[in-house]
Amino acid sequence: MAKLTKEEVQKRIDENFDQKVLLISDYINARTDVILRCLECGYEWKNKPHNFIYANHKHKCPNCGFVKGEYFKCAYCGKEVYRTPKNIKKNKSGFFYCSHTCGNLHKNELRKQSGEWDNSLNYRLRAFEQLEHKCVVCGWDDDDRILEVHHIDENRENNNIENLCILCPTCHRKITLHLYELTSDFQLIDKSKQ
Repeated sequence: MAKLTKEEVQKRIDENFDQKVLLISDYINARTDVILRCLECGYEWKNKPHNFIYANHKHKCPNCGFVKGEYFKCAYCGKEVYRTPKNIKKNKSGFFYCSHTCGNLHKNELRKQSGEWDNSLNYRLRAFEQLEHKCVVCGWDDDDRILEVHHIDENRENNNIENLCILCPTCHRKITLHLYELTSDFQLIDKSKQ
């Protein structure tokens, strides 16, 4: 196979790029980097010719060829974060975060400011103040931090202490997956055996 000329490579670039792109370095072979320049935005980048010479699809300038998102400041730490249009559209709160840690810290701060974390409103705190710190089904009590609070009627809006019980993660999962039913005397009944 004969080596392509610079003109032949430019012709393939014209065929395989959505934008006007110019080959500005010499072409040596398909595996040696060349320098390309987008004539629309002026961006220059290196690319291996085999990526676009033998392409079955259109390529784009890495700077201007893709749908642009926006930059936002992290609502907690202020760090600048990039979000795609899809991420922006899916966002419900209007807050953007650079990490899950910042997101959780900011949400906790908002809960404290709104009073949601007052003992009267936070069902977990109330449950641990008033109920025994162990799983009502199996009795597991090794670590309070791992124990969970379950809404007996599965209505998360009903935070009356009579509607709350403390469960270990395993028992809680069995109930929330609807594999087992919790009886009024805190026994688990396997639904597949009914």
